[in-house]
Amino acid sequence: MQSVLKKSVLVAAMAAGMASVANAGLVIDLQATDSTVITAPGQVVHFNIVATVTGSDADTTNEGLQTFQGNILGDPATTIGGNFSTVSLSATFTNPPNSNAGTATDLNGDGNGDVSGIVGRDANGVAPGNSFIVGTVTWTATKANSGSELLHWQVKTPGLSPTGNWQEDASPKGNTAATGAGSYTAGPGVTVAAPEPGSLALLGLGGLGLLLRRRRAM
Repeated sequence: MQSVLKKSVLVAAMAAGMASVANAGLVIDLQATDSTVITAPGQVVHFNIVATVTGSDADTTNEGLQTFQGNILGDPATTIGGNFSTVSLSATFTNPPNSNAGTATDLNGDGNGDVSGIVGRDANGVAPGNSFIVGTVTWTATKANSGSELLHWQVKTPGLSPTGNWQEDASPKGNTAATGAGSYTAGPGVTVAAPEPGSLALLGLGGLGLLLRRRRAM
């Protein structure tokens, strides 16, 4: 009797664990393709916008992405800042008239340019797979004093619903909230940072020292 009870508890626990993994959902994040160390105003950083569908089996044949909506912005910062360009959506997610590269705006009143109302939609229904570069965007520094700023995707777009529609483990999932199982969430984002002038000077001295050492060795 005890062994049967233990097996029942084990099976129930395994099922609950599998269900929680299967409903992990959709995550969208920025990935920098350039250096995020900012040394001067005017420096440009390019980003891929990456959408990842997560499920228990990570099988690209039964997972896919149909539509997503959101914003891109930087958290308020006083010593470093910059402006985002509008988004260049990947060809797969430019189904007219529903897709939108977004509108340049200042979402949080910090004086920096953000992008709101980004909408990507697959023209063929559901794009199969579990990882997509859904678009690209650039950020141009306007201030480069010492400090840092977090640049990130924002899930919820006021007035637009649902914010995402995807499939994972062949089960359609859509969620207008950013909480709970089967949710659509934003990744951690990317931090751009401007080092203190003294740090740059030390880096320069270090490079000079290596150069002199190589010349002596020759």
